[in-house]
Amino acid sequence: MKVLVPAFQAHLDGEVTTLCNCWQIHRKDGAIMGFTDHDRDIVFDGIAHEAATGLEASDTETSSGLTPDNHEIAGALSSAAITEADIAARLYDDARVIHYAVNWSAPEERVRMHTYLISEITREDGAFRAELKSIAALLDQIRTRRFERHCSVRLGDGDCGVDLEAGLTDEGMVAEIVSDTIWHVGGLPGRAEDWYAGGVVTVQDETGQKLQIVSDRLLGNGNRAFEFWSAPARPVLPSSDFSATPGCDKLFSTCRQKFANGVNFRGFPHMPTAEFISSYASNATNMDGGLLFE
Repeated sequence: MKVLVPAFQAHLDGEVTTLCNCWQIHRKDGAIMGFTDHDRDIVFDGIAHEAATGLEASDTETSSGLTPDNHEIAGALSSAAITEADIAARLYDDARVIHYAVNWSAPEERVRMHTYLISEITREDGAFRAELKSIAALLDQIRTRRFERHCSVRLGDGDCGVDLEAGLTDEGMVAEIVSDTIWHVGGLPGRAEDWYAGGVVTVQDETGQKLQIVSDRLLGNGNRAFEFWSAPARPVLPSSDFSATPGCDKLFSTCRQKFANGVNFRGFPHMPTAEFISSYASNATNMDGGLLFE
């Protein structure tokens, strides 16, 4: 239940209202920005909610239970507000968005409507679009281990036990920028194809940008082709140095063969799959009680 100040309640009970929407974005790095769909700036709590952003919002449906609600806001990219470089640098990941209904003629009369998390923010043709999920989505996050066939930890963390600095972090150089998301690189050791797929490239400059590798192909000239999930937030020049770590697909076979770390595997590879549970005995299948994994 929302409690309104008497003046705001009286305003809502009147025949004519002067209401607008205001949004505050609180990023994890401490930056706070305000936006409004009104035609002039609205200031409260020491935050100026900018009107010159072309901001608009989708309709919202609020559930009465703990099911996460979804919402969407969109607006123009602005060098003074949300920039394309900041979006590419993923500075808005999991940022909090607070939505207020405000009496624009008296901003002290307002009510906090919802708190959201940014689930995805994209940019295109000079505009941004942010998909929001309600704070109830935090209840869906996995906080402890769960029974699944794949490993549940991240390569190189304390539970994994693999030391990426012990011979698994390689140094290389950008040979050619093929496109925004594809580089040809050289100077790396003679690893097998796809060794770095799923891994991370860290550019060795003042930005220290990190790019996640989608695919890793061997080229005929001894170089490799890296494809990334997204383009770098800031330009990278040919001949730039970088470090690269391998990727892990969370399978027990990969953990044991690629990283010699099967003893620390944090999954349950012997769990039967849904197909196995619904299958029936067959002479074509060897069921002698032997090992599933060697």
